[in-house]
Amino acid sequence: MDVILSRFTAAELRVTCLAAVEDELQHAETQLQPALDALRRSQSVVRASREMVRAPLVLVDESPQVATALEQLVAACNEMGTLICDLSRELSSVGTSDASPSATDDEDQQVTNNLSSLNKDKAEPKRSSGTEKVERKKAAKETGRAVAAVQNTSARSKAAVKATATVIDLSLSDEEEVVKEEGGKKPQSAINMSVKNETLDKSRKEAADVETQESLRQATADELESLVSPAPGSVGSPVPAEVMEPPPAEMEDEQKEVKARDERPRRKTKKRKRKAPRAVVAPVAKRVVPPVAKRVVPDVVVQLRKQAEMAPSGNVGVAVCTALNAAIALEKHQKTDTKGPFTKSFASATAAAARVLVGVHTSHPVQAERHLEDMRLLMSVAAMNFKCELSREEVYVAWQMLKEIQKLHDIYPAKTKGLHRSWLELRRYLVKEYEVPADVVGDLKTQLLRMLVELRGWKPHHELPVKPFDQKMSFINELLASRYEMWDPRTEPILGRLVGTMERIF
Repeated sequence: MDVILSRFTAAELRVTCLAAVEDELQHAETQLQPALDALRRSQSVVRASREMVRAPLVLVDESPQVATALEQLVAACNEMGTLICDLSRELSSVGTSDASPSATDDEDQQVTNNLSSLNKDKAEPKRSSGTEKVERKKAAKETGRAVAAVQNTSARSKAAVKATATVIDLSLSDEEEVVKEEGGKKPQSAINMSVKNETLDKSRKEAADVETQESLRQATADELESLVSPAPGSVGSPVPAEVMEPPPAEMEDEQKEVKARDERPRRKTKKRKRKAPRAVVAPVAKRVVPPVAKRVVPDVVVQLRKQAEMAPSGNVGVAVCTALNAAIALEKHQKTDTKGPFTKSFASATAAAARVLVGVHTSHPVQAERHLEDMRLLMSVAAMNFKCELSREEVYVAWQMLKEIQKLHDIYPAKTKGLHRSWLELRRYLVKEYEVPADVVGDLKTQLLRMLVELRGWKPHHELPVKPFDQKMSFINELLASRYEMWDPRTEPILGRLVGTMERIF
C-alpha cells in the first residue's frame, strides 16, 4: 500500500479522497429521502386511523404486529443516528497520520490551520449582508473618530510645547567650536550643563516674580487703608461699638443675602458657538408624474349579457343562454330579501346546462368546448351569491349543480381549472355550514369505492405516488370533519378498508 501511495502526491491523494467522500454522502442523502417520505405518509395514516377508531386502548397494545414494526423502526432510527454522529465526528476531526510518505510538516501545519479556521467559522453565527454593511459603516465611523482624536491630540501637544518652550542659548563655547571645526559631535557634558543652567535660571526668575507681586500687593493695601481711614476725632472717625446704633432687621437680612450670594460658587457660563448661516438653495422643480390609469374591471352583469347575446340558437345555446339570464336576475336581486326563487332557478338552469354539455361532448366536442368559458362565469357567480342563509331546498339544488359541474370537469380537466376552483370554494362552504343531503351520501360512497379499487393496483414501497396519496388523505379528512343526514363515515366499512389498504401500502 505504501508503494501505491508513494506514486501520488499529497494534493492528488487529498482531491481523490474528498471526491469519494462527497459522492458517498450525496448517495446516502438520496437514499434517505424515500425513507423520510414513507415516514410522513405513515404518520398521516396513523392520524386518520386514530380519528376513526375511538378505542380506549392504544394501537400498539391492540396489535402485536404494529408494536413489532414500531420497535424495528425505532431501532433502525437509533442505529442511523449513531452512524450519523460517528460520521460527523470523523469528518470534523483532524487526521493523526499522513496518507502519503511524501507529505511534509508544512502541509500538516497548513491543514491544521485550515481545520481550526473552519471550526471557528462554524462556531460563529452567519451574518446577513445587511448586518455586514452596517458593521462596515460603523467600523468606518469609529476609525474616522479615532483618527480625528489622534490629530487633535497631536495638535494640542504641539501647541503646549510651543507655549512652554524656552529659548536656549545655542552659542558655542570655544571648545565646542573647536570640536565643530574638527567635524566631531557636541559633547554630552556640555549639553547637560546647559540644561542645568537653564533650569536654575528659570526657578530663580519665578521666585523673583512672586516676591515682586507680594510686595506690590502689600503696598497697595497700605495706600488704600491710609486714603480711606479718616483722622481720629473727625466727622468720619470710627465710633465705638457702645455708641453705634444697631442696624435695622431689614439691613441685616440684605447683608446676609449679599454675603450668601458672594459665598456661592460661581458657575462657568458656556459660550455657545456661533453657527454659520446656512446657504439658501433654490428649490428644484419636481417632476410631476401623471397618475397611472387603473384597469377598469367590467361588471359581472355586463359580461353575462355579452355572453348571452353571443350564444347560438341551437339546443346547447338555448340551455346556456337560459342559465346566463338566470345569473343576471340573481345578480340584480342579490341585495334583496326575495332572492330565494332566483337562487333555485339559477342553480337548476346551471345544472341543466352542464348536463347538456356532458351529453353532447362526444357528438359535438367543438360546440361543448365553446361554452366552457360561460360555465366558468356561471360558477363564479354561484360561489359569490351562495355564501348566505340558504334553505334546505336551496342546499339540495346547490349540491345537484355541483354534481353536474364535477362531471364536466372530469371530461375537460385541463380546460376547466378556473371552474374547478370556484367549485371547490362553494363545496367547502356547504360542507362547513350545512349538513350534506342523503342523496349526496351515495355519491360519496361510490367515490370511496372507486378509490379503494385504484389503491389495490398500487405496489407497496415502489415508486410511492406522493401527490395522489395526499389528495386521498385530504378527502378522507374532509369526510371525517363534515356532517351528514343519516350517515356517519366512521362506521362506514368501505372507509375502514380504504384506510387499512393505505396503511399496508405505505
